[in-house]
Amino acid sequence: MREVLKRKDPYTGELFFPKRANQKFARPENRIKFNNDAANELRREREHINKPIHIAHVKLRKLMDGRNEAEFSIDFLRGYGLDFNVFNHYVLYNGIKRRAIFEFIIIIYRYNKRIKVIRHDKL
Repeated sequence: MREVLKRKDPYTGELFFPKRANQKFARPENRIKFNNDAANELRREREHINKPIHIAHVKLRKLMDGRNEAEFSIDFLRGYGLDFNVFNHYVLYNGIKRRAIFEFIIIIYRYNKRIKVIRHDKL
């Protein structure tokens, strides 16, 4: 017969006898709280990145309502509160890697201080 050893719950630190070979927590509540705490910590760490992207996405959706493509001046978009220093991926558009915020491709024309925004549905 196999000997059952006590284990230490990683959330509370209490010792317990596991009922299954893969049991790590003394109670299901401890497992749920442990995983929720870990997920919340990860959200807090990512907040400074995700929040500006989320805000830019919401504003772009509102600005591009009913349009698939539009061109704006950089000053207008700055006044509107958009920050194009943040993006979440690149999209290959006409053979060039372009910045994108979710479904919106951002093309910056520095020579005339304009920004072209294109809704890209293939995501």
